[in-house]
Amino acid sequence: MGKKKTVILVILLSGTVLVSLLIFSKIYMADESGGNTYQHGTLSIDKEFLVYVDHEEGLQTLNLANVLTGETHKLISAKEGGQFLDPAVNSASRTVAYLANSPEKTSLYSINFDNHKIEKHMTVDAPVREFVKANEKIYYVKGNYQHSGDEGNPFHFYDIYSYDSKTNKHERLTKKDAFYVSSLVFDDQSQKLYFIMNQSKSGDPFEAEQGLYELSVKDESIKRIETGHQDIFEADLNTAQNEIIFSGISNPDSGSTYKYELYSVNLETYKTKRLTSLEAFVTDPVYSESTHQVYFAYNKKFPGRNYSNFDLYKLDRDTLETEKSSYQFKELENE
Repeated sequence: MGKKKTVILVILLSGTVLVSLLIFSKIYMADESGGNTYQHGTLSIDKEFLVYVDHEEGLQTLNLANVLTGETHKLISAKEGGQFLDPAVNSASRTVAYLANSPEKTSLYSINFDNHKIEKHMTVDAPVREFVKANEKIYYVKGNYQHSGDEGNPFHFYDIYSYDSKTNKHERLTKKDAFYVSSLVFDDQSQKLYFIMNQSKSGDPFEAEQGLYELSVKDESIKRIETGHQDIFEADLNTAQNEIIFSGISNPDSGSTYKYELYSVNLETYKTKRLTSLEAFVTDPVYSESTHQVYFAYNKKFPGRNYSNFDLYKLDRDTLETEKSSYQFKELENE
């Protein structure tokens, strides 16, 4: 899934704080003129259908694209002040599910490709950042309460919940009060949820640690997966090779500009493998089961901090060849 207003990403002494700000930038990101306004953290693919969020006339827009034909269709625009989060495309049902977030509540909707009919599936009176459907349930990441009494503070403590539409029951599955939980995915074979979590035992964000975790929905046990990386960002599940593909920093101790690459961690051996050598800012990997390709966003202005200059790239998971996709995000005209 993931994943928005102005945030300036600054280089910090603490890698952990950098992680928090990157996740924050996923939620609150800039509306910039020129380039494109692809919304970091909102990429989803299923067969030839690609979904992402960008901006049009100051409003977030949910787009459906065909990576084979290059056609792009606007599905829906958010209301003023609203956000679209964690869209997920399903080619079989010809729908896109997405979270619509306002300051007061979050609702989960789906919209049909063809007739644009919208169906509501769930509403929560709290910020919800990500979701995944499985086992006739909806698993989601919800903010429990704010870090402080400041009403203007957008940060919350997060946990994973489940929702059963048959009983209309919500259940809290974790009690971590994490600074963030992201990249929530579900593996049907193992009946486990995988996610990235950042938390601090002391409650101090400067002492927070992040990592990749698995949660068994059978017994609600949680286990950290050791990847050898302390700086892990967006991730996706590759069921064909039983692995998690994630974006991580390749030079955390360099003392210079961070460089990002794609990595994989095998869910049986827990061995980590580097997949790219781009030495740039790469993020938002999404795996296509039909083509065995990993699509991801690449910042063409690296090492700058301009969030309106993402290109769409793809990685062949079998050959590890990387190339720029023939389909690209919509260009933004100066407003």
